[in-house]
Amino acid sequence: MSAYVLMVDDHPLYRAALRVAVTKAAPEAEVIEAGSLAEAREAVAARGRPLLALLDLKLPDSEGYAGVVEMRALLDGAPLAVVSGDETPGVAAAVVRLGAAGFIVFQIRGGPLIEKLIVHFLPGAQQHADGS
Repeated sequence: MSAYVLMVDDHPLYRAALRVAVTKAAPEAEVIEAGSLAEAREAVAARGRPLLALLDLKLPDSEGYAGVVEMRALLDGAPLAVVSGDETPGVAAAVVRLGAAGFIVFQIRGGPLIEKLIVHFLPGAQQHADGS
């Protein structure tokens, strides 16, 4: 099976913007989209461990930080980056305490920055950050 990045977000517009950033950051990786935790579980069950998972903090089938805890257990050690528009103080620190590799404040117009952050979280993909 090919290497893939799993994006879990219930908003199609945000998924589309993230897809562009992921494709630029890791052109060799397939991008798999899930609109809920249930769809994320199905994707991981069918495809195995992703290179990276990007998780929206607010999903219809998750409350609070439960999605972070569930995804960490599901990912078998793959890095998880939480992507959210929530800039409430303490949110980033909380998701990192729960095992996320990091937190990306998402804004659709922030493409180049988001790409660099995605590269940072992808194992072995740092060579793309310097253009090689």
